[in-house]
Amino acid sequence: MDTGKERVNTVFIRNKMSGDDIGHEQGVRDFEFWYTYIFFALVVIFFAVTNRLIKYYGTPKSSSSSVYDSWLWRNLSVSLLHGLLVGIWSIMSFFYHLEDSPTIYEDPLYYFNTSSYLMMIASTAYFFYDAMDIVLSRVIKKNIEIIIHHCVILFSFGYYWHAKVGIGYAHLSLLAEFSSFLLHARKLTRIIGYSSDSLQYHIFSIVNLISFFILRLIPLSIVVSNIYPEYFLMRVHLFYFTTLSISAIIIWIINIGFFLKLIRTDFIRLKQKRK
Repeated sequence: MDTGKERVNTVFIRNKMSGDDIGHEQGVRDFEFWYTYIFFALVVIFFAVTNRLIKYYGTPKSSSSSVYDSWLWRNLSVSLLHGLLVGIWSIMSFFYHLEDSPTIYEDPLYYFNTSSYLMMIASTAYFFYDAMDIVLSRVIKKNIEIIIHHCVILFSFGYYWHAKVGIGYAHLSLLAEFSSFLLHARKLTRIIGYSSDSLQYHIFSIVNLISFFILRLIPLSIVVSNIYPEYFLMRVHLFYFTTLSISAIIIWIINIGFFLKLIRTDFIRLKQKRK
């Protein structure tokens, strides 16, 4: 078994390892860490190439009227792809590994499986790519909340990635990506001129709202509610507790804002428009 010193240096643990902690240690001990950087780079390249392909072959005329509209179409299309892939990945992996010991509900701090770990790194690569795309395209002012969101995620996921801890928290957060897929699909349909007064759009808006609540707000609530017991059990370093708390609160506030904006745009304004 690995020495306690190696574990302390890896994930900043203060106290003796419990049975679940030992299980976590065995899960990550022989994990080949170096190739995660290659995986990260390949995912970044994949989304960059996808952006280029959409630019040359997949941008509709309705989004070619301005540089920003063209960029927005490509950005949303790439985000749509990420939301679909990671959304399906996170849900399938969630149910497939639901009986792991420890389970994602019992101990998200030391929950670990290769699928969840690689999924988190893939999403870290996407958020890095998307942040760079926004910065290099010089559209930061119009997407300031997105940049804040990405910076928080990059900081948190980057820590989880290298410490090999908190994978359960990351997995719960990534359940929101299928909701993101629906949100991006909604934006794209509005860009191409799909009528917001149609019955189909109204049904789509309701599905959007429900998925936002179930896949985004509920998992984030579980993350927030599990932070403080972890700290009081003195299982983590103060630095980890601080960064996780700040990140979770910021993400929670941003998503509440998105949720209220969704209600205001798709329900309140439409209702007022019909009057």
